[in-house]
Amino acid sequence: MEKILTEIARALARLEKQDWSLVGELISSSSRIFVAGAGRSGMIGRCFAIRLRHLGKESYVAGESICPPIGKGDTLVVISCSGKTRSTLGFAETAVRAGSRVLALTASLDSPLARLAQKAIFIPEGPSRQFAHSLFEQVAFLFLEACIERYRRARRIPTSRMSRRHTNLE
Repeated sequence: MEKILTEIARALARLEKQDWSLVGELISSSSRIFVAGAGRSGMIGRCFAIRLRHLGKESYVAGESICPPIGKGDTLVVISCSGKTRSTLGFAETAVRAGSRVLALTASLDSPLARLAQKAIFIPEGPSRQFAHSLFEQVAFLFLEACIERYRRARRIPTSRMSRRHTNLE
């Protein structure tokens, strides 16, 4: 456990300072925020979409049956370690054609996704003793949770207000 936590702390320390502010600016300036990712990265995106809802922001998970069309004024946040996953690239291409912004969280800034996105945040993935891209997913999750908390504090949104938006159908 200590070695894994050390990996995570090292990776978080490598994040760029301006990236922490970038997510808050995106939350403020977007009409709606959509998230996309495949596999475990998609689950991290879902977690982010839930927290956005708790903040009172309109958010959706790309590909879900209740997801409306994306358009101008909207932002798509795409989480992909490789930046090459076909489904996430397809979502990003559609978002660009619709006139919305794309923010990529990726471990590969020279990937097709990073080149397509208006902004790309580098999420370090290695070296790691863990299986596959676990470190990338853990760091992406913690980064997005910290961005939510930073936004909440800057806007003085009480956690009690967020709690009122928490589901009661569990």
